Amino acid sequence: MSLTIKDISESEYDNSNSTELFEIDERLKYNRFVEIVAFQKKYKICWTSESIPLDVREIAPNTYLLGVDLQFIIYDFASSTVKLAMTLDSYYYESLYYKDYLIIITEVNLYFINTQSFQIESNINLPDIFMSMDIVGDKLCVHCMDDYELHIQVQGNQIIET
Repeated sequence: MSLTIKDISESEYDNSNSTELFEIDERLKYNRFVEIVAFQKKYKICWTSESIPLDVREIAPNTYLLGVDLQFIIYDFASSTVKLAMTLDSYYYESLYYKDYLIIITEVNLYFINTQSFQIESNINLPDIFMSMDIVGDKLCVHCMDDYELHIQVQGNQIIET
Protein backbone atom coordinates (compact mmCIF):
# COMPACT_ATOMS: atom_id res chain seq x y z
CA MET A 1 0.00 0.00 0.00
CA SER A 2 1.24 3.44 -0.71
CA LEU A 3 0.05 6.81 0.42
CA THR A 4 -0.62 9.70 -1.89
CA ILE A 5 0.26 13.01 -0.28
CA LYS A 6 -0.39 16.35 -1.93
CA ASP A 7 -0.18 19.94 -0.82
CA ILE A 8 -3.51 21.76 -0.68
CA SER A 9 -4.52 25.33 0.07
CA GLU A 10 -5.95 26.51 3.37
CA SER A 11 -9.39 26.95 1.81
CA GLU A 12 -9.26 23.42 0.36
CA TYR A 13 -8.33 22.17 3.82
CA ASP A 14 -11.14 24.10 5.50
CA ASN A 15 -13.73 22.92 2.96
CA SER A 16 -12.62 19.29 2.95
CA ASN A 17 -14.59 16.67 4.83
CA SER A 18 -11.48 14.48 5.09
CA THR A 19 -10.52 13.02 8.45
CA GLU A 20 -8.13 15.22 10.46
CA LEU A 21 -5.18 13.21 11.75
CA PHE A 22 -3.69 15.89 14.02
CA GLU A 23 -5.43 17.75 16.80
CA ILE A 24 -6.05 21.37 15.85
CA ASP A 25 -5.10 24.17 18.24
CA GLU A 26 -7.25 27.18 17.37
CA ARG A 27 -4.64 29.53 18.88
CA LEU A 28 -2.06 28.65 16.21
CA LYS A 29 -1.69 29.94 12.66
CA TYR A 30 -1.29 27.01 10.29
CA ASN A 31 0.73 27.52 7.12
CA ARG A 32 1.09 24.06 5.53
CA PHE A 33 -1.78 21.83 4.48
CA VAL A 34 -1.74 18.37 2.92
CA GLU A 35 -4.24 15.76 1.90
CA ILE A 36 -3.40 12.06 2.21
CA VAL A 37 -5.21 9.35 0.28
CA ALA A 38 -4.97 5.74 1.48
CA PHE A 39 -7.34 2.83 0.98
CA GLN A 40 -9.69 5.13 -0.92
CA LYS A 41 -10.11 7.32 2.17
CA LYS A 42 -8.98 10.92 2.51
CA TYR A 43 -7.17 12.46 5.47
CA LYS A 44 -5.83 15.93 6.10
CA ILE A 45 -3.02 17.41 8.15
CA CYS A 46 -1.92 20.98 8.81
CA TRP A 47 1.06 22.42 10.66
CA THR A 48 2.64 25.77 11.39
CA SER A 49 6.14 25.59 9.87
CA GLU A 50 6.26 26.53 6.21
CA SER A 51 9.72 25.11 5.53
CA ILE A 52 9.64 21.90 7.60
CA PRO A 53 8.36 18.84 5.73
CA LEU A 54 6.04 16.23 7.19
CA ASP A 55 7.97 13.08 8.21
CA VAL A 56 6.09 10.03 6.90
CA ARG A 57 7.39 6.48 7.28
CA GLU A 58 5.84 3.05 7.01
CA ILE A 59 6.74 1.21 10.21
CA ALA A 60 4.54 -1.89 9.78
CA PRO A 61 2.25 -3.07 6.98
CA ASN A 62 -0.25 -0.24 6.37
CA THR A 63 0.92 1.52 9.56
CA TYR A 64 2.72 4.83 9.27
CA LEU A 65 4.27 7.35 11.58
CA LEU A 66 3.62 10.99 10.78
CA GLY A 67 5.44 13.72 12.65
CA VAL A 68 5.96 17.46 12.32
CA ASP A 69 6.06 20.49 14.62
CA LEU A 70 4.42 19.50 17.92
CA GLN A 71 2.41 16.60 16.50
CA PHE A 72 3.12 12.90 16.17
CA ILE A 73 0.87 9.98 15.27
CA ILE A 74 1.15 6.30 14.44
CA TYR A 75 -1.82 5.40 12.26
CA ASP A 76 -3.01 2.16 10.67
CA PHE A 77 -4.58 3.26 7.40
CA ALA A 78 -6.04 -0.20 6.62
CA SER A 79 -8.19 -0.23 9.77
CA SER A 80 -8.39 3.58 10.25
CA THR A 81 -6.98 3.11 13.75
CA VAL A 82 -4.81 5.45 15.79
CA LYS A 83 -2.07 3.34 17.42
CA LEU A 84 -0.50 6.31 19.22
CA ALA A 85 -1.10 10.06 19.08
CA MET A 86 0.96 12.65 20.91
CA THR A 87 0.97 16.40 21.22
CA LEU A 88 4.65 16.96 21.90
CA ASP A 89 6.16 19.35 24.44
CA SER A 90 8.94 20.34 22.03
CA TYR A 91 9.43 20.24 18.27
CA TYR A 92 9.61 16.90 16.48
CA TYR A 93 13.01 16.28 14.87
CA GLU A 94 13.11 12.69 13.65
CA SER A 95 12.63 9.06 14.55
CA LEU A 96 14.81 5.99 14.41
CA TYR A 97 14.80 2.33 15.37
CA TYR A 98 17.07 0.99 18.06
CA LYS A 99 16.73 -2.58 19.31
CA ASP A 100 13.00 -3.12 20.08
CA TYR A 101 12.19 0.59 20.19
CA LEU A 102 11.13 3.36 17.91
CA ILE A 103 12.80 6.48 19.31
CA ILE A 104 10.99 9.75 18.73
CA ILE A 105 13.47 12.61 18.93
CA THR A 106 12.24 16.08 19.76
CA GLU A 107 14.08 19.27 20.55
CA VAL A 108 14.56 18.32 24.23
CA ASN A 109 13.08 14.82 24.67
CA LEU A 110 13.55 11.22 23.60
CA TYR A 111 10.48 8.97 23.63
CA PHE A 112 11.10 5.22 23.51
CA ILE A 113 8.10 3.48 21.94
CA ASN A 114 7.70 -0.30 22.06
CA THR A 115 7.48 -1.49 18.45
CA GLN A 116 5.01 -4.26 19.30
CA SER A 117 2.50 -2.44 21.51
CA PHE A 118 3.15 1.15 20.34
CA GLN A 119 3.19 2.18 24.01
CA ILE A 120 5.63 4.78 25.35
CA GLU A 121 8.08 2.86 27.54
CA SER A 122 10.26 5.81 28.53
CA ASN A 123 10.56 9.57 28.14
CA ILE A 124 14.02 11.04 28.67
CA ASN A 125 14.40 14.78 29.14
CA LEU A 126 17.58 16.02 27.49
CA PRO A 127 19.92 18.44 29.30
CA ASP A 128 19.81 20.86 26.34
CA ILE A 129 18.68 21.03 22.70
CA PHE A 130 19.27 17.82 20.71
CA MET A 131 22.08 17.98 18.15
CA SER A 132 22.87 14.39 17.12
CA MET A 133 23.00 10.79 18.28
CA ASP A 134 25.51 8.01 17.71
CA ILE A 135 25.49 4.33 18.52
CA VAL A 136 28.71 3.51 20.36
CA GLY A 137 28.97 -0.19 21.15
CA ASP A 138 25.71 -1.04 22.90
CA LYS A 139 24.96 2.54 24.01
CA LEU A 140 23.29 5.53 22.48
CA CYS A 141 25.40 8.65 22.80
CA VAL A 142 23.17 11.74 22.59
CA HIS A 143 24.89 15.04 21.82
CA CYS A 144 23.19 18.25 22.88
CA MET A 145 24.05 21.95 22.67
CA ASP A 146 26.76 23.35 24.92
CA ASP A 147 28.67 20.05 24.74
CA TYR A 148 26.21 18.16 26.91
CA GLU A 149 26.29 14.42 26.33
CA LEU A 150 23.93 11.75 27.54
CA HIS A 151 24.59 7.99 27.36
CA ILE A 152 21.68 5.57 27.23
CA GLN A 153 21.80 1.80 27.35
CA VAL A 154 18.93 -0.54 26.51
CA GLN A 155 19.07 -3.83 28.41
CA GLY A 156 16.06 -6.03 27.64
CA ASN A 157 13.06 -3.87 28.44
CA GLN A 158 15.03 -1.43 30.61
CA ILE A 159 16.23 1.94 29.35
CA ILE A 160 19.08 3.17 31.51
CA GLU A 161 20.84 6.54 31.51
CA THR A 162 24.53 5.87 32.22
